[in-house]
Amino acid sequence: MSKTMKEQAEEARKKLVPNKSADRYQKEYEIFKNWQQTNNVTEVDEDVILADVSEFSKKYEGSSVWTKISMVKSMLLTNENLDISSLCISQIIHETK
Repeated sequence: MSKTMKEQAEEARKKLVPNKSADRYQKEYEIFKNWQQTNNVTEVDEDVILADVSEFSKKYEGSSVWTKISMVKSMLLTNENLDISSLCISQIIHETK
């Protein structure tokens, strides 16, 4: 992949996080990263997302859980080039209820 193409991809990833909500997205991402560190989790897969969702779905309603996961999903793609969109997130949220 050419340097120009990589730069274009990086710019596209940055646009995944709305400017006006960037602080909120960053906060949710940091909460997730802290949760990973606390639980000695080094990789992100469906089990990790399920465990995280299960934990905070005890405190929040489904729509809030969906919002938090969507923010983390965007930040993982933006910051780590990690695409978790193939995970069955709606099913994961439903299973934790």
